[in-house]
Amino acid sequence: MTYGLTAEGYIPKTLPVITEELEKEYKALYGDDLDVSSDSAMGQWIGVSAKREALIWEGLQELYASRDPNSAEDVPLDNICDFTGTKRLKALKTYAPILLRGVDGTSVESGKRVKQSTASNPVDFILREDILISSQSISEALLSIPEVLNSTQYQVTLDDTVFSYESSADASLTEILQALYLQITETWSGNCVIKDDSFLLVYDYDSSFAISCNDNFSLDEIWSPGIADAEVTGKYPAPAGTINEIVTSVTDWEEVKNVVQGITGRDTETNAELRIRRRQSLRAKGNATDESIRSGLLEDVEGVVDAQVFSNRKDAVDSKGRPGHSFETVVEGGDEDVIAAKIWEKMGSGIEPYGSITKTVKDSTGKDQTICFSRPVAKYLWIKVQYSLYSEESFPENGEELIRTSILEFAAEEYSKGKDVIRKRLSSPIYETTGIEDIDIFICLTAAPEDDPEYHQNNIPIDETEFAEAAAGRIILEAQ
Repeated sequence: MTYGLTAEGYIPKTLPVITEELEKEYKALYGDDLDVSSDSAMGQWIGVSAKREALIWEGLQELYASRDPNSAEDVPLDNICDFTGTKRLKALKTYAPILLRGVDGTSVESGKRVKQSTASNPVDFILREDILISSQSISEALLSIPEVLNSTQYQVTLDDTVFSYESSADASLTEILQALYLQITETWSGNCVIKDDSFLLVYDYDSSFAISCNDNFSLDEIWSPGIADAEVTGKYPAPAGTINEIVTSVTDWEEVKNVVQGITGRDTETNAELRIRRRQSLRAKGNATDESIRSGLLEDVEGVVDAQVFSNRKDAVDSKGRPGHSFETVVEGGDEDVIAAKIWEKMGSGIEPYGSITKTVKDSTGKDQTICFSRPVAKYLWIKVQYSLYSEESFPENGEELIRTSILEFAAEEYSKGKDVIRKRLSSPIYETTGIEDIDIFICLTAAPEDDPEYHQNNIPIDETEFAEAAAGRIILEAQ
């Protein structure tokens, strides 16, 4: 048999083959009556020599395998991937948009810690930058009316737009709140709701705004935006409503919350995952392909955890509103300007980028180029669970908290972009808590978090650019 590098690949000599060859060679040299049994001096010498030679053959096999992308691992696999420009995706930290409530003018330094109240494997989150809690830069505010006065001006200013109402001669709280609510919702780009029939809640979680009011209003709460990064890399979900505890306190900083779901981090790409992506990337070398745009965003743009490209190659507008001969890139994570620059680098000439976010990129000649792309759109999932207890098991004192935590962690893992909500699958995380006998699950999806849910027991289809977002406050538990 031929050993070493052959037309069939590398074939190593095994320890028994090497031992047999050495025995024959020594007998040919010293005679057939040479004692080569395992307990003889010569036999032990042969055994030691054979093992050392077998290690050399095995080392050569590892060297051979290190040049094969199907068997190479770790650094050798990285080296092979370098030949085709594919890079192993590194581990990323989860990060979450957060809101800080406190006294107007309070400064909270970067590095301060907050944490989740509901998580089976919680980590601390660290403020990325200094945050100034200021009425000039907020994402949410709560206003109230200390005293209802007749024929009195009530005024709220959002950015540069003034909303004003003069109460009637027989004024009521409902009248004033309703009048200002109608004004704000008609013209302001953000959102406004009447809360608990007593407060005016204004918010815009996509961009910050300034707020002020006259003396007839009370500005009860202001929430300024920031970003918090998980302390460690890896998949640590941050569902909406779970980051709500201050670890390192600051005077006049009173509360923290995350009203939208965070961007879940990732572990370092495994060897198996890297092999698959390398094969995919070989079909995407160069530019002007969907896969090349996706690969460029994943590999080259810091903080991008996922990217998908949807092309409309037909002449007519498609069912999702994409114009003919256009593409929409849906990107999760990463800096928007860097994302736009990478799309411009990778896209094909004459093809129109489409999306809800518009950025301007300068080309190599200094001309401005308009690039559009999108972020995944959250649809707000409501879950109502009616449960009964099993008398032969103990239901924990914090059972409902455990149920919520299990549902939130399941949702964060399950509901990626385009993943439908299958109602019965929610049974699995619920039954992780002991002492439950029977459950009925009702679900609903709303376009905004303040919308009233209409529960049902049907599965919910999710569009390819959307995802279902669960939150602790939208999980309703009812013991039967």
